[in-house]
Amino acid sequence: MVLIYLILALFAYLMGSFLPGYFIAKLKGINIFKKGYKLPGASNVKKVLGTKYAIIVGAYDFFKPIFVFLISILIDKYVNINDWFIFFLPFFVIVGHMFPFYLKFKGGHGLASCFGFMFVLYFYLMLKSFLNVYLFLTFLSLSLILFFILKKKFSTQIGCLAVIYLFLILTLITFKKEIPYIVLFILEIFIIFNVAFFDFFEKLNKKKIKKDKTVWRKFLRPLASIFPVGFLFFPSYTLILAIILLFCFSIMEILKYTRKKFTKYIYRKKEKRQVSSYIYFFISVIVCFYFFDKIISTFALFILIFSDLFAFILGTIYGKKKIGEKSVFGSISFFLTSFLISLAYYKFFNLSLLYSIPATFISTVIEIIPTKIDDNLSIPLSVCIFLSIIKKFF
Repeated sequence: MVLIYLILALFAYLMGSFLPGYFIAKLKGINIFKKGYKLPGASNVKKVLGTKYAIIVGAYDFFKPIFVFLISILIDKYVNINDWFIFFLPFFVIVGHMFPFYLKFKGGHGLASCFGFMFVLYFYLMLKSFLNVYLFLTFLSLSLILFFILKKKFSTQIGCLAVIYLFLILTLITFKKEIPYIVLFILEIFIIFNVAFFDFFEKLNKKKIKKDKTVWRKFLRPLASIFPVGFLFFPSYTLILAIILLFCFSIMEILKYTRKKFTKYIYRKKEKRQVSSYIYFFISVIVCFYFFDKIISTFALFILIFSDLFAFILGTIYGKKKIGEKSVFGSISFFLTSFLISLAYYKFFNLSLLYSIPATFISTVIEIIPTKIDDNLSIPLSVCIFLSIIKKFF
């Protein structure tokens, strides 16, 4: 059975790694990675080679995860493959598309394949009557309208983010403890990160946004989710880990005054003469875990980690209009990300939206208002205090 799983995974990867955009361009003597958007996807093929070839490329990229999914279901009738493996198998297609072995693991964006995988999951859910067809069509219509409006006003990436945002809401409000829903939820989260990160680094490479030596810190921020996730399952060990890391970073606070070359890529300019955000973050983690309810404290930390990240990414790219020091786009992104976290906590932990949505609004206001208190401290603590008071009296 293990051999069958390995063969299927390899087959899915190879299907994904075949990039028709690259090979069609190569036949015409063109390196697609050096032209246009420097990607082998349909949008760049259209720009470089024309619409006819773009349709071929787009169709193949969209349908290849669907083909792999259908093949696995067909084989399952004879071999009895694990359901989790069947639904996660198309991820190997996406991995193959993004990291083809013959191009030194530098491939495409994988967005068409992601959307193909996403829509086959929705189709499966509708066939199994887990999802109302009319509700799906309503969200599809709204997302398409929103996509074309935002694409025209901002960019294709913002349009894609809006589509995924709406479909993620649909997934959360209809969520059931079924494997396709879990896979769909993970896929939509992956697409959001894929689009946002790609858009940011594309603008960074084109020098449309200012380079910062410490920008890597923001993109490692999702790793901090080990603390809220860990606290949900291993609270005592996670608290001990946070205390140890606070101690380690406190030592680094001293080193930054004596080892300036060592710390120049770690600390921002303003942190070289004051306490860094690392310290405030670990203090927040410890205080939230020690004094507040498990659900409330993890909810607050997820808002800090992910809402702040997307506020930074989209605010940096599209943040022309400002509210004080903060961009309008960044603040909207902060609230919308927090709203998604609220929906997830309502679905998975029964945290009432009547409590969580006002908390997300408060955290957004605190993020906007310039104060001397670091956001790593003010945002999670304000959310924890507000929710604790609300739950106590209501």
